[in-house]
This record gives sequence, structure tokens and C-alpha cells, in this order.
Amino acid sequence: MTFAVLVLQCSNCLPGYFCAEGQEPILCPRGHFCIGSFGTGLVDDRTLEEVPEQCPAGSYSNASGLSNVSQCMTCDPGKYCSLAATAPGGAYCLVL
Repeated sequence: MTFAVLVLQCSNCLPGYFCAEGQEPILCPRGHFCIGSFGTGLVDDRTLEEVPEQCPAGSYSNASGLSNVSQCMTCDPGKYCSLAATAPGGAYCLVL
């Protein structure tokens, strides 16, 4: 019986950064968080490289270098922030 095994080389990228193969660590961009690449980061299925994770809808980040989703800030009351928002303003939510 033969098994195919995919082995990915893991880099030790610090939290708040993401690492693309063959490059220096890159500071996590605004609107995202990067848990670090110890084999647990979000991976692009086309390139198999780590990518920053987006702050969820309803939150934002105007700072770079976040390392945890809990650092994404809640959008202002009565407003909506989309995925990876970088400002608290967003669009006003209409109440019908």
C-alpha cells in the first residue's frame, strides 16, 4: 500500500506577522490579524503560504501587527463594518 504525504516546511513567524516562503516576516496589515506561523496559521490553498486572517464583519482594525482576533475592535453602534475593515466608520445601519 502506498500513501502520498504532503510535507510543508513551517517557519517560525512571530505573532503579528505572516511569512511568505523565501521572504522576511511581513507585519500583519490593518484589518487583519496574524497568529504566527507555527503550523497553525491560515493558508492560501493555491499557494500553500500563510495569509493574514481578516477581522470579522462587525469589527475593524486601524492598527498593524495584530496577533489575535480579540484585538479587532467592535464597530461603532448603529454602523456596519465589513470583513477586514480598517476604520470604525463603516456604513450606517438602517432600522426599518
